[in-house]
Amino acid sequence: MRLARLTFAGIHASTIAALVEAELDARGQRVDVVELPALTHRFGGERLVEVHIDDPTGRPELVIDTDKEDAVDAAEKVLAFIDGHSLA
Repeated sequence: MRLARLTFAGIHASTIAALVEAELDARGQRVDVVELPALTHRFGGERLVEVHIDDPTGRPELVIDTDKEDAVDAAEKVLAFIDGHSLA
């Protein structure tokens, strides 16, 4: 599966998105990374970051709790998710 766009939604999304984008660029994968920092998750408030493949029109593929994971761990989680989908 080739990703065209990866959308990060949440107040604390920018650092995670930047780390993921940098790694994807280093791998030579061209993916548009979009940030929607103004979105506040209805269940987790400001601490949850949603990760959507393409546009955030439905349920997110991943939800990251920034109280429990730092940006580096969260980025690794997103990259592992992408790698898992690439193999499928």
